[in-house]
Amino acid sequence: MSGLKKSIQKTLDYAGYFNYPLDQNELCLWLISDKNVPNEKISAIHRQQLSPDEIALKKHLNQVSLDKIKTAQKLSKYLSFIPSIDLVAVSGSVAVANAKELDDIDLLIVTKDHTLWLTRPFVLLISGLVGERRQPTDSYLEAANTFCLNLWLEKRSLKIPQSKQNLYTAHEVLQILPIYDRHSTYQQFLNINAWVKKHLANAYKTKSSSAPLDSKGNSPFSLLISPLNLVFYLLQYLYMKPKLTKETVSYHSAYFHKIDFFKKIDHHLRVNRVGYN
Repeated sequence: MSGLKKSIQKTLDYAGYFNYPLDQNELCLWLISDKNVPNEKISAIHRQQLSPDEIALKKHLNQVSLDKIKTAQKLSKYLSFIPSIDLVAVSGSVAVANAKELDDIDLLIVTKDHTLWLTRPFVLLISGLVGERRQPTDSYLEAANTFCLNLWLEKRSLKIPQSKQNLYTAHEVLQILPIYDRHSTYQQFLNINAWVKKHLANAYKTKSSSAPLDSKGNSPFSLLISPLNLVFYLLQYLYMKPKLTKETVSYHSAYFHKIDFFKKIDHHLRVNRVGYN
């Protein structure tokens, strides 16, 4: 099997793990490859045909996702008044139009430096007033249509740690959908995570931009309030510590992810196809 055929099959198998039928444009966009491959070259080897049932399913999932995005946009309007927030983005299944009715709404919040833990209580309060916030103990059914605030980053910590740099996280980075963006933070996030090209070169080329960025965002005021932010961090960390399992929490970032999807997906790919390495 040629290298491109392997990449195409691996891409289809990856989408299959999430029960997400790819159309031809999506296959070309999300091709798992460290090289940019023209759409014409992919189409010459494999043209993805969706069945009528798959087309109907994608249409339904897209509408469900749009409804959830509108809910998130409503929240972002209120969050935009918080001066320390530079980016609110939807991630996960909602961002790629693959959300089921009972799925929650995953959100990424980026704040100015030294403000994350001061900002977080206000976001939690507002998200609870605008909709419903997912609680750590909620089951899948209980968490339906709730806001899942599972990723918090400060501007200085936009780069995903090397220990988390893998195929699954590369998808998560490139799939995020910004719904509030201040100071070109979304493009800064993509640019600083250029490592994703090793996995998804086509998607990175499509979504990244070489346009000049507005690199503002941090002010002397952030440094002035950093001691207070540290106090808020310590208080929240001490409250969360007994409940933490696989989450990664630090002063400048918080990854509230309990499931290692990369290991599950990697196993799925190895079971389905041998010889991807």
